Amino acid sequence: MKTILTSIIASFVLLPFVRYYYYINQFDELVKGEKQFLYSTAWGSVVLYLIIFLVVLLTLTIVNWAKQRS
Repeated sequence: MKTILTSIIASFVLLPFVRYYYYINQFDELVKGEKQFLYSTAWGSVVLYLIIFLVVLLTLTIVNWAKQRS
């Protein structure tokens, strides 16, 4: 339960940074007029948040598992 709560909080903290990084890396496409970035829609933001949440949850689970094994 603690791992899930930590993942939720960490995902909210990391989301703006990931969106900013994604925006900077996709700036060329923005200049060319390409449309629909992952974060540009409400569902895109939800998907991006879920991806971050799952990555953080998986990382914390592996770290906790490694701590218990040692």
